[in-house]
Amino acid sequence: MEQKLRYAFNVYDLDHNSTLDRAEILFILRAMFELLGMSDEKNKYSYEECADKIMKNLDINEDQRISKEEFIQGLINDSFLQSLMNPFQSL
Repeated sequence: MEQKLRYAFNVYDLDHNSTLDRAEILFILRAMFELLGMSDEKNKYSYEECADKIMKNLDINEDQRISKEEFIQGLINDSFLQSLMNPFQSL
C-alpha cells in the first residue's frame, strides 16, 4: 500500500516540490468530485471544508504543507482520508 500512496502523492504534487499545499489539495478535491459526478453545492461538505480537514489531519508539523511522509502515514492511519485520497484503494 505504501508504494501506491507514494505514487498518488507524486501525482498530486503538481508543482513537484515534494509537498502538498492547500491549493493542490483543493485542485485534487475538485477533480475527484467532478470525476465522481459530485458538485460542491449538493454535498454535505464543501471543497474548502474537506481541504481544511485534510490539512488539519495530515499536516502534523503545522507548516501549511503536507510532506510525502505525512501523507503516507496519515492515510495509513485514517480510513476516511484513505478512501478519499487513495485512487488505488480497491486494487
